[in-house]
Amino acid sequence: MGLLPSLGTSYGPLQPLHDHIIRTAQPVTLQTAHHLLVYPLTPLFLQAWLLQYEHTRKYRIPLGIASVFFTCMAWRGYRFYEPFLNAGNNLLGVMFLHFIGRAVEFALLEDPVIDPFMAKGRSRLMCAYDLCCNSRWIGLRPVNAVESSSSSIKSPERHTSPTAPVSDDKWLPRPSKIRIRRQAVLRHARLAYTYLLALDTLLNLLRYFGRENVGLSHVPPGGVDKFFSDPYILLPRSRYAMRAPDLLVDLCVKAFLGGGVLAMLSGGYHLAAAVMVGCGVYEVEAWEVDLFNGPMAAGSVLEFWGKGWHQVFRHHFNLLSTLIVHHLRLPRLFLLPLAFALSGALHALGQLSMSPSPSPLDLFLFFFIQSLGCLAEIMWKRVTGKRVGGWTGWMWKNLFMVVTAGVPLRTELQSGLGGTWFTPPLGGGVLAGAMIRWVVDRP
Repeated sequence: MGLLPSLGTSYGPLQPLHDHIIRTAQPVTLQTAHHLLVYPLTPLFLQAWLLQYEHTRKYRIPLGIASVFFTCMAWRGYRFYEPFLNAGNNLLGVMFLHFIGRAVEFALLEDPVIDPFMAKGRSRLMCAYDLCCNSRWIGLRPVNAVESSSSSIKSPERHTSPTAPVSDDKWLPRPSKIRIRRQAVLRHARLAYTYLLALDTLLNLLRYFGRENVGLSHVPPGGVDKFFSDPYILLPRSRYAMRAPDLLVDLCVKAFLGGGVLAMLSGGYHLAAAVMVGCGVYEVEAWEVDLFNGPMAAGSVLEFWGKGWHQVFRHHFNLLSTLIVHHLRLPRLFLLPLAFALSGALHALGQLSMSPSPSPLDLFLFFFIQSLGCLAEIMWKRVTGKRVGGWTGWMWKNLFMVVTAGVPLRTELQSGLGGTWFTPPLGGGVLAGAMIRWVVDRP
């Protein structure tokens, strides 16, 4: 149950584009994969390769324009039509927006970017590939956007220490020990399976309990309300069996689905790391920085978003918000709301090719409201001199998340998220069956 009302599913001025994509886009198949990856990524890769050399900006600008053009054409022209892959359209949309952001930045960067791994034998082609993939710019100093003009961005500089990459970014979850390749591969493989098994379990539970509503690819009208209002029995095989309170059901669904997002992203990250490091394509150190940094244990909303949650888009959000504040001569207080507004826009626009589609405005406002929670914590510190944290901060953070997550959660479920297949069978059905038998069931 959400405490905030839903705001509808319209994309506003982009609604005609959404309707056009749904009506005319071709299905994603192996035969059309080159439109999605080869055409947009080839000019982007060439940009990254040229970015390692001096005075190449005049060549990178037209390549950036070509990359943006091919990316927009792929976004407009292709989507998954299978109902159980509808969430894949969301992943495609976010990926395309990421391509566009990288292409624009690579075109505007003035100075070259030097990869410290070149001193350890990494080729320039591999450096270019890493530059395209390294979304968090691990090992890079922050971009000095304030001293830049709108048409020229000063390049970040790589650290050139022989023990690279060493980052000044304190928000990154640094590795606690040095591992050899075999140890790193086994660790990544173990974590990948653990996270994907958790995701498989959660989706099996969602499909079982929502088999008549939110567990379907097309949720019937009122299905989300029925899912939350249906009775659930705790400890169904014991003499202490009882009906679960509605508030507990609401809290568990939000926690499980939030954990499902974390498991999906972390599982994919560690799976890619196991393959890349195991094949010898990457150095062990290059994948040792985990994607998440204990978000569930965060003691404040600021710590949750600024350190605990994944920081894949942090670089671009900080850069764009800084440029906007600088050129519009706004107070620095606007940096945080702008960064969260950009995050909301990214997640909302990423769903442009989904059908059925969640409410874009609900999702945008969810991220924007997070900035208000962060600003409240900043004001608290200024007034009291004490930082939000400890167990009271942890309780505040969880309460804030529960209250604000209601609307986007319900619209995501209404779009058929529960009927999406993110993983192959990994044993989650067995674990889900045990939980249904002994922990919670429907009467």
